[in-house]
Amino acid sequence: IDAIRAGTEKRTTVMVRNIPNRYVRETLLEDISAFRGRFDFFYLPMDLSAHSNVGYAFINFVSGEDLIDFYDTFHAQKWPRHKSKKICAVTFGRLQGKDELISQFRERSSKTPMPEQYEPLCFHTKGTKCGHAYSILGTDKQ
Repeated sequence: IDAIRAGTEKRTTVMVRNIPNRYVRETLLEDISAFRGRFDFFYLPMDLSAHSNVGYAFINFVSGEDLIDFYDTFHAQKWPRHKSKKICAVTFGRLQGKDELISQFRERSSKTPMPEQYEPLCFHTKGTKCGHAYSILGTDKQ
């Protein structure tokens, strides 16, 4: 994060870790709603057999400044729901950028279909639809 502040780091995709397993896509999106319009990709992987998340999510921010604000708000903080003792950790993702994340998901989903409510979402970051979600297939969700 200090490298982003200094302008020497350009990565914008993070892995948000230690998410309580009871969170679903909608509740996590509610908790980070102040950042809508500031990220363009969101994915909370789910355990399809248990119908619970696997404890981490991927978010791609529009800019380093947006990532810094998110980090300052959530990193090393308790989660507000479910009285969880888990502490949020925000780290850089292995994959970087919306296009790379979409490509990875499409490759995986071609092998194993996923229910629509568990798919990653893209978000408009400009214009009248700013903050509104759409699927990686291009259909609006809101």
